[in-house]
Amino acid sequence: MVTTAFNIGYAIVLVCIVFGWSGGSKLVKDSYAGAKVKGAEMTEERRDKRTRKKEEKRRAREESGGLVSRQRHYGTPDEHAPSDDA
Repeated sequence: MVTTAFNIGYAIVLVCIVFGWSGGSKLVKDSYAGAKVKGAEMTEERRDKRTRKKEEKRRAREESGGLVSRQRHYGTPDEHAPSDDA
C-alpha cells in the first residue's frame, strides 16, 4: 500500500515536471475540446445515415406500390398471399 501511494505520487510529480502544471491542464482542455468536436461529427454522421436509410425504405415502399397495391392484389391484409406449393 505504501508502494502504491509512492508510485502515484511519483507519477504526479513526473507529469508535472514533463508537462508543467498549466501544460497538463492545457492538454486536458485540448483533449476535451477535440472529443466534443469528434462527438458532434459522429452524431451528425449517424443522423445522416439514419435519414438515408429511412429515405431508401420510403422509396422502396413507393416503388413496390405500398400496402394499397398489395391489398388490391391479395385482398385484405388478413389474407395471405397464395402459396407456391398448391
